Amino acid sequence: MRLTITTLTITLLASSLASSASAQQYLGARPYYGPAQPAGMYQPQAEPPLPENGAQELADPMEPMESAEPLGQSALATGCTTASNAACEACDLCRVAWRPRGLFVMGEYNMWWTKTRSVPPLVTTSPVGTPLLNTGVLPDAQILYGNNKVGGDIGNGGRLTVGQWLGDNETVAIVGRYTGFDAASGDFSASSAQYPNLAIPYYDAQLGIENAYQFAYTPNGSTIFANGDVNVRDRVDITGVDVYGQFLLYQEYGTRFDFIGGYQMLTLDSGLSIDSTLVSQNIAIGTPVGTSIFIQDNFNTGNEFHGGQIGLSTTVDWGRWNFNMLGKIGVGNMHQSISIDGATVITPPAGAIDVRNEGLFVQNSNRGFYTNDRVAYIPEVGLKLGYHIRPNLNLSLGYSFIYISNVVLGGDQVDRQLNLSQSNGGPATGPNQNRPEFLGFRETDFWAQGLNFGVEYKF
Repeated sequence: MRLTITTLTITLLASSLASSASAQQYLGARPYYGPAQPAGMYQPQAEPPLPENGAQELADPMEPMESAEPLGQSALATGCTTASNAACEACDLCRVAWRPRGLFVMGEYNMWWTKTRSVPPLVTTSPVGTPLLNTGVLPDAQILYGNNKVGGDIGNGGRLTVGQWLGDNETVAIVGRYTGFDAASGDFSASSAQYPNLAIPYYDAQLGIENAYQFAYTPNGSTIFANGDVNVRDRVDITGVDVYGQFLLYQEYGTRFDFIGGYQMLTLDSGLSIDSTLVSQNIAIGTPVGTSIFIQDNFNTGNEFHGGQIGLSTTVDWGRWNFNMLGKIGVGNMHQSISIDGATVITPPAGAIDVRNEGLFVQNSNRGFYTNDRVAYIPEVGLKLGYHIRPNLNLSLGYSFIYISNVVLGGDQVDRQLNLSQSNGGPATGPNQNRPEFLGFRETDFWAQGLNFGVEYKF
């Protein structure tokens, strides 16, 4: 028994000494970051000095990719101290980790498609030989512009984003973003050189029938009664300003999630204008030869949004490649405005010019400026794939989708029913004396989507 106890004691003592030596060997390989050790115990050795080129040799250059540490921390652990180190040159991950932190600026070119807009029939033509009173009158006339959707082509715009990280850890940033975009226009032009007969169709509210204003007419193909031309312009412009904070929610190796919260302002301006010019060539149309009649109608709308926004941004880094996904929504007040005005200028071959503040679709009964306020929301989704050609320079290709609720557009405000007895400032007579009328705030929604080509630089 005594021999057995002695043998057990010696075995335990040897095991204790071996464990102590093993512990000292481990601690000598890496500093100890635990509580302070009692006096007399082993103290950690300093890490071996770095080579003269400032970088430690790695057994496996891609070792940081297997670590659970965040991107920047893993690269630091490898000994990369500048982007020119040999280890970093061999490891794209390390090079990207050493990109500058602080101020960043991104410029983007936006090539977007938008929702098409509705416009009523505005320009018509009829074959040569059609009687004057039937020229351009629906439904028999050919519609050259309107009664369909416009603005379906590609529009152009840009976006500038400027941000500042508050600290080296990239946990909080202040970001400002400006967006400017011009949607594809619905412009149209025609002249009597192209179409001898041209007219603007409308519904005669006095007679209760379709009618038309003929500003170019050649009854037989050779005898010209009136020369004329017409120009229609339909436009949509978007301007946006975002100011928000970006806050780190979660981060693991190569992936981070950020919360976005802040202020959003967006304006969507729309306008529809129609102008026509008639030059009399024959007294048969009721005006002296050489008389010029210019008529213009303008329907301009404005939509100004102010509100708060929240969202989530996800970024994934993999070597030189990076991917970002953004989703956010703004909720606030949409201030809507509608401006309806017109002009008529009659220039005789001799005598005074007659100027009136009315057009064809704009009369005293609907001319004016109107405003309204509505609650609106603006969701946005963005996807972006980028590539670091240098640690501080990133090129990207992305996709964006923006939806805007509760907007008013110029083409929706035109009333085709006209009581032209009120022309020249006179009182309206007969039935439907209030036509054309202000149709109210005829709302719709609007969206834009398309590609973004970006360049980001970090200082």
